[in-house]
Amino acid sequence: MVNVPVPELIAEHVKNNTDFGKAIKAALTADEKVSDVPIAHFVLRELKGIGDKSFIVTGFPKTYRQAILLWKDLEFNFVINLDYPKEYLVRFKVGGVDESGTEEEKEKRVALAMENIAKDQKRLSSLIEFYKKQKILQHFYSNTEEEMWKKVKKGVEVRLVALSKT
Repeated sequence: MVNVPVPELIAEHVKNNTDFGKAIKAALTADEKVSDVPIAHFVLRELKGIGDKSFIVTGFPKTYRQAILLWKDLEFNFVINLDYPKEYLVRFKVGGVDESGTEEEKEKRVALAMENIAKDQKRLSSLIEFYKKQKILQHFYSNTEEEMWKKVKKGVEVRLVALSKT
């Protein structure tokens, strides 16, 4: 199974100064949103390049439009949604930040993390609904990473067995 880590692949193109990477860098430098179309086409090229192998795409799609663009050319067998409690996500987002600073600064970091989590959840809700309608969403909830990966592993194994029988 091939892992296709989309954000890392895009970062690699930016680092290597490819034409695609230059376009991404120019948009980011100008503080512009990168269009969904070139990103979706990039991912499709990457996926078509792996042939008939099974794959896992991480970090994509990030928008409903990207999901639709991808789905037009490539239907997935299933999509995994990892769902953690907000407290876990806040610790994850704030945890790597330098703990120095005043209590007020720490509270601001937590508030910003909560705001970003709310934005992410709002953005992802349309994706989740889209994949539910396609009947391919596998939703996993956990309080810990270790428990999450046990659930995902079991869920994926069950789904792969079911797919092999169709």
